[in-house]
Amino acid sequence: MPIIKSTKNTKTEKVKLSIDSDVIKEVKQYCDWASVKNVNIFFEQAAEFVLNKDSEWKKHKKTRKSL
Repeated sequence: MPIIKSTKNTKTEKVKLSIDSDVIKEVKQYCDWASVKNVNIFFEQAAEFVLNKDSEWKKHKKTRKSL
C-alpha cells in the first residue's frame, strides 16, 4: 500500500529544487506505481511525514511556542 496518496491542496507555493537524478528517477517511478499524478504531491507529503515524525522538531516547536 502506498504511503503517498494523490491529493490536492488549496494553497501552494512554487519552490525550485535541485535533486540527484537517481533520486528523482525513483520518485517518478514510485509516483507511477502509486498512481500519484504529480511529483509535487510526493515531496509535500514526504515533508509532512518528516515534520510529523521528528520528535526533536516537535520539542523545538513546543519550546518556541512557550517563549
